[in-house]
Amino acid sequence: MKVMCIIGVGCTGKSTYCKKLLDDYSKSKKPRPLVLQLGIFFRTVFGPDFFKTLDNPTAPTITENWVRSNVDMCITTAYQLNAGKPLVEHRDVIIDGVPRNPGQVYWLLLSSAINRYHIPLEIKALYAAEETIEIRIAARKELNPNEAELIDERQRKDVAMHQSVLKALGEGELKGVFTFEEINY
Repeated sequence: MKVMCIIGVGCTGKSTYCKKLLDDYSKSKKPRPLVLQLGIFFRTVFGPDFFKTLDNPTAPTITENWVRSNVDMCITTAYQLNAGKPLVEHRDVIIDGVPRNPGQVYWLLLSSAINRYHIPLEIKALYAAEETIEIRIAARKELNPNEAELIDERQRKDVAMHQSVLKALGEGELKGVFTFEEINY
């Protein structure tokens, strides 16, 4: 069993990459991994206006608590499903969108179910050419014209947060706790 975290700024193809990973699992006859795609989940469960509510002062704490409890639950569930099964039958976990901030980096690596159960962690940082990202952003704006300003604002915040996550991942105490791969997608 392993946990794969897919990170990157908005419109780098994280969700599409997760679908590719699932296709790869299907072709290899490995058990289907448990997948937690946070952005899709938030938009589906809480509606398209969810991200507007992030300006609410209590939203970051509520969102952070929800993310941590659900990531832990997903990993713990996979761990329990794998108990007593041969390694070839173990289910992996794919998490799209975590860690998104330095606090999540430390929590994920040092305090979460990954640490409790000593599960190998792979972090895959996705990148895309600036022109590709701009095309994808334009497509999102076309689908949601009333959200154009919000999309631009989230993108700006994403870039800064992603840089802070990469910095936290590079800190000495965390080296060797996970594997890291950069993917141009």
